[in-house]
Amino acid sequence: MSRLHALQTKWGEHRVRRLRPAILATPPLAMRDAPLIILTLIGSMHVTPYLAALKSLYPHLGAGRAVVLDDGTLTAADQEVLRDHIPLLELCSVASIRTGEVPRGNCWERLLLAIDLSAEAFVIQMDCDTLTLADPEAVRACIAANRSYALGTDIGLKIQPAAAAVAPALQFIHESVGRQAEALLPSLPGADDLLYVCASAGFAGFAQGAHSRDRLTAFSQAMHARMGEDWTRWGTEQIASNIMVANAAGAIVLPYPDYACFEPGVPEAGAVFRHFYGTFRYQRGVYLREMRRLAG
Repeated sequence: MSRLHALQTKWGEHRVRRLRPAILATPPLAMRDAPLIILTLIGSMHVTPYLAALKSLYPHLGAGRAVVLDDGTLTAADQEVLRDHIPLLELCSVASIRTGEVPRGNCWERLLLAIDLSAEAFVIQMDCDTLTLADPEAVRACIAANRSYALGTDIGLKIQPAAAAVAPALQFIHESVGRQAEALLPSLPGADDLLYVCASAGFAGFAQGAHSRDRLTAFSQAMHARMGEDWTRWGTEQIASNIMVANAAGAIVLPYPDYACFEPGVPEAGAVFRHFYGTFRYQRGVYLREMRRLAG
C-alpha cells in the first residue's frame, strides 16, 4: 500500500466514524417477512457501513430478513444496535458454521451459509462496503424469477464456458491466488460443461433450491488437489462463489456498469449499485458522499 493510499484510507475511515451518529439516527427498517435473506459477514468495525448498505438496498426490495454472520468481534453493544435497526434479524457466528471438507476462514463460512440458507429462501450475499444508489430493478427481477445472479466486472460480462470465461484473466495470472485458481478451471474433470464468470462475490444472488453444499464441496476438493494449501488463501472463496452462481440454471450477470465495483474507468452516470471495495473505496469521495446522502 502506498503512503498516499494509506493516508487516504485512514482519512476515509475517520470520516465513516464521524458519520456513525447520523447513520444511527436513521429510522429502523420497516420489514416484512418473505423467503428472501440478505446475508452479510461483519465485525465490530463494520456496523456503520453495514447499516448504510442494508438501508440503501432493503427499501427497494420491501420484504425479507437479514442474517448477520459475526466474525467473532461483534460486542453486545453492537448486537443491540443491529437489533434496534433491523427488526427481522438473525445473528450467527462463523464458529458455528460447519465447514466439512472446504476451507475455514477467508469468507468460506459466508459462502457455505449462503448455500445452506438457499434451500429455504432466495439469498443475497451483500458485502458491507456496498451501496444501492437507485432502484435495483434487475435484482428485483431475479428475485421474482428465482434466478441467481453475479456482479460483473470489465472482464466478466457474461456467463460462458470456463475456458472462454477465464481467458481474459490469464494475463493477470500472477496478481493473485484467485487468478491462479481461475487459470486451472479448464483442467477440471468435466470442464467442457463447466460455466464461469469473472465476477465479484461482493453482491451475489443464490436462487432458492438451485445450489447444494455437495457441489461446492466437490469443486473445492478438486481445486485443493491442484493447489494444495494455496486453495485456502484469501480470494479463493470468490472463485467458488462464481462457480456456484454461474452453474445455476438461468443465472445472469447484472447489467454492467450499472451494477459494478467502484473502480477507475467505471462511469458514475447511471450507477445503480456499487461495491466500494478496499482498493478504491475512498477515491473521489463518492462512497462518503453517498453515505451522507443516505443519512440525510
